[in-house]
Amino acid sequence: MLLTGVSVLARQVSEVRKVADKRLHATVAGAARRADPALPGDLVATLRTPEGSRFSESERLHRPPTQTTGPAFARALERVDEIGAYRLKPSQMPRNRMAALARYALGSKGGVAGAG
Repeated sequence: MLLTGVSVLARQVSEVRKVADKRLHATVAGAARRADPALPGDLVATLRTPEGSRFSESERLHRPPTQTTGPAFARALERVDEIGAYRLKPSQMPRNRMAALARYALGSKGGVAGAG
């Protein structure tokens, strides 16, 4: 039995990955266009880095809050409003993601809002 060389195998894997990437991109882009025709353009705009900034809007939104102080909580609530500006509705989020967020919230050590 003859086996192909490593370089031939690597090239074949690379070609299969390219095809899969193109198929995934087409599927996601089509779903975004069906959900809201302006959404693809809005998402691409978040990839641009504003003048004088080190990070794109997308990178900034991907960074979670890291402090558990009152001002950090206020900034986290502002983030919720910002993300809402991208037309994200809880009903559109995958159930497993909502469940993960709920588990995280239930496990937090912060007090109940409005308690006191």
